[in-house]
Formats: sequence, C-alpha cells, structure tokens
Amino acid sequence: PEPLARRVAGLEAEMRRWRRLSLLTAAALGVAVLLGADGTTREIRTRSLIIMDEDGHSRAAFQVNRDGGIVLGLTDRDRKTRLALFVHADGGSGLSLADASHKPRVRLELSPADPSRSGLILQDAAERARAEVVVQADGSPEIRLWGPDGADLFQAPPTASDGPSPPEGS
Repeated sequence: PEPLARRVAGLEAEMRRWRRLSLLTAAALGVAVLLGADGTTREIRTRSLIIMDEDGHSRAAFQVNRDGGIVLGLTDRDRKTRLALFVHADGGSGLSLADASHKPRVRLELSPADPSRSGLILQDAAERARAEVVVQADGSPEIRLWGPDGADLFQAPPTASDGPSPPEGS
C-alpha cells in the first residue's frame, strides 16, 4: 500500500505540473492572438488609459479631455498629481511639476493663446509666479523676477515704462 500511495502522489504532482503548463500555454496563446501573430500590437484605441498600483490606486492617467486636449498625469502615493504633460485643444502645450501639496511649482509651456511664445515659469507655494524666462513671438528673450510680496525685482530687458532696471553690477 505504501508504494502505491507514493506512486499516486507522484502522478498527482505530475498532473498539477501538466495543468499549470496547459494554463500557461493557453494564456500565452491568448496573448499571441491579442497581439497578433507577429507579436506586435498594430493599434489600441481608447479615450483613457489608467495605470494602477498594486493597491488598485490610479498612478498614471493618459486621456483625451472633453474639449479635445490631451493630458498625461503622474501621481504620487497620496494620489496627488505631481507631473502633468498636456496639449491644449487650441495648440498650446506644456509640462507642469507640482509639489507634495499638489501646487504647480514649475511650468514649461507654449502659450495656448500664442503658440509662438514659450517660457519657463517658477511659482511659490501660493502659485504666484516668482521667476519667468520667456521667448517672445519675435524671438526676443525676457527674464522677470518677483519678490514674496509680488513686487517686481528684476526685468531684462527693462520696459520703456516704469519697469524695474537690472540691479547694479549685472
């Protein structure tokens, strides 16, 4: 009876191995059918793609907005968007980096109102611009700095009106 029990246990183990192999083969075949015979996906169509973490929380979203703009957003563990890459429906585009409290702090953008104007904007925690480097539509550069109270600290080139002039020694 003991050799028979060992033999039955061995056959059961072999059946489990064959069952796993069959399931793995079926899964691989299913993936091959979904991807196509040559192993490449020719096209996937969707309006939104959400990538989840192991806890089921959204960590990345790639979607088309109702107005026709498109956004790729990446979130942290607290589900706060920390990076957004976007293209507006009217042609502007940009990148926004946010701090842990979800406040945008760094923006790189082509203006939606004037796509020939581009710039880098650094903001404080209250989302007020503190530094801006912009290339105007005519190709001329502009640099501006603002203090904590919002007062102009520096602008280059200085404006013809009452704009600030560069500090001494610059």
